[in-house]
Amino acid sequence: MIREPAFLAGAFRVGVTFARRFITIWLLIVAATHALAAASPLPRAALIIDEADPSSGTPTIFSSTLRETLSNFTPRVAVYGETLDLSRFSGSKLEAILHTYIEQKYSDVPFGVVVGVGTSALDLVTRWRPTLWPKGAVVFAAIDEVTASELKLHSNATGILMRRTLKSMVAAARILVPDFQGVAMVGGALENDPYRRGYLREIPAIAAEMKLTNLTGLPLTIQMRRAAALPAKTAILFTSFFIDEEGTRYSSSDGLVAIARVANGPIVVDVNNRIGLGATGGFALDNVAYGREVAALVLRILDGASPAAIPVAITESVKPIFDWRQLQRWGINENRLPAGSEILFREPSIWQQMWNLYRIQILAVITLVLTLAAMLSWLLFERRQRLAAEAATRQTISELSHVDRVATAGELTASIAHEVNQPLTGMVTNANAGLRWLARATPD
Repeated sequence: MIREPAFLAGAFRVGVTFARRFITIWLLIVAATHALAAASPLPRAALIIDEADPSSGTPTIFSSTLRETLSNFTPRVAVYGETLDLSRFSGSKLEAILHTYIEQKYSDVPFGVVVGVGTSALDLVTRWRPTLWPKGAVVFAAIDEVTASELKLHSNATGILMRRTLKSMVAAARILVPDFQGVAMVGGALENDPYRRGYLREIPAIAAEMKLTNLTGLPLTIQMRRAAALPAKTAILFTSFFIDEEGTRYSSSDGLVAIARVANGPIVVDVNNRIGLGATGGFALDNVAYGREVAALVLRILDGASPAAIPVAITESVKPIFDWRQLQRWGINENRLPAGSEILFREPSIWQQMWNLYRIQILAVITLVLTLAAMLSWLLFERRQRLAAEAATRQTISELSHVDRVATAGELTASIAHEVNQPLTGMVTNANAGLRWLARATPD
């Protein structure tokens, strides 16, 4: 008969052993599953969600560069894009419709990376990720440093920030305007500008330091009238025209051209494609280079890099760019510009203009002149060689004449000596004979 306590103790020990083995096996299975998931590459497909209006210009340049760079990469990346125009259309009802639309449209497409272009787009992507792309990585772009400081990012998200602040525009204004006294901001309503909402947070601090006239959001006609009557030593900060306070849509390029036509001070911009439309320049973002930076980040993640291990970076595609014509218009010395500044539309010199117009003719004349110079040099060399040969010939002839005269004189001397020596020799011989005769005892 088995005692009940001993039986229960043995059963408990068996149960504990079984539970430990079960937990160990379960942990190994989970670890192996995670290892396989981490080792398996992400689907080579990317979805780009852009919050801007496709007709607004600058965001289109960035997004089109991003898509083109990814599409042309080998091995191939399937690229999809949605432009939501969230600056005009937003709200929970629209968000629900967009969620359903994207869910149904891409239900059969597994995305490895989802790119949110702009703060609102990133917000949607972050909230939709658990249901739409639970295994996909998130990359964000077109968000400024000020706005990014308030973001709460998912661990599987990373991106490249824009180096775009109102403070940097004011710094450019100080460079362009000697004895700088204030700035006037022109452009569309900043609340409706998805890429410059951070400027709203900077306005109070800058207004406390200098005179700041904020004209953004006013109708274009009013901004033009005010820009034409600004106080001296004032620079104009052009943001971008999306939509004004009355809901009127504008083209940024047309708005800049219109304001530049009447402005009484240099215009500072923050995007390089504004240079050439009347803006003087500034620390401008190159959206083409920026698009390629973000594309490189997306490709890096698709190739296996973990977004959690990639820190958020700031784009290097910002540099000082200026329009030479506007520098001349406002009498701005190039020595005031920052080191490494790029100056566009510099008017060529007279020689450069002649070269551009008559390049072939100039090359032909230069070739002819060089050929004639070479021929003349050769002729002068030949003449010098001929003169040297003539001088050497004359010298040789002179030396031969001298040798001939010396030889002739020698022959004459020998002849004279012979003619003189013969009689003298006979005389000496006869004299010697006479002396011998006289020396005898009995002379003959």
